Amino acid sequence: RRFGSQVSVIEVLPRLAPIEDEAVSTELEKAFRKRGIKSLAGSTITGVTAFDDRVELDVTSGGQAQRLTVDMVLVAAGRRPVTDGLGLEEQGITTERGYIRVDAFYRTSAPGVSAIGDVITFGQGGHPQLAHVSSSEGVLVAERIAGHHVAPINYAQVPSCTYSDPEIGRVGL
Repeated sequence: RRFGSQVSVIEVLPRLAPIEDEAVSTELEKAFRKRGIKSLAGSTITGVTAFDDRVELDVTSGGQAQRLTVDMVLVAAGRRPVTDGLGLEEQGITTERGYIRVDAFYRTSAPGVSAIGDVITFGQGGHPQLAHVSSSEGVLVAERIAGHHVAPINYAQVPSCTYSDPEIGRVGL
């Protein structure tokens, strides 16, 4: 928006920053509105038509249908693990929807094999996909392998941020 382009943010969940406190999302939306950024939270894209010079989006928001005509669309719809074709199951490594199942010390179901980072799951809830979390997991695995006493990471105390303007930072619940 700072470079003069019109910007619209379409979010399927009810608020712009759905994993943050509601007050944080409200402030982010206010800041966007002051800058002229259009926010459409709780919206779904029901159709897309691409032309040589534009893209037309059919959007339903609050029960109302509208068509947005834009020059460009950036889709940021989440992440998933890229583990297909690695032969994990053949090695006896349990996966869930592509994620490698680990215990609190990052051991997989295959003896002597550990996994860390964005490709792991503990089988419940989300796992923070953050570089500093993966680094800490790697340190814990290395210390465990070296025979040191280790304690599981407390994910409720992991600092996190959302790269936006204004920036959003948090730690803890």
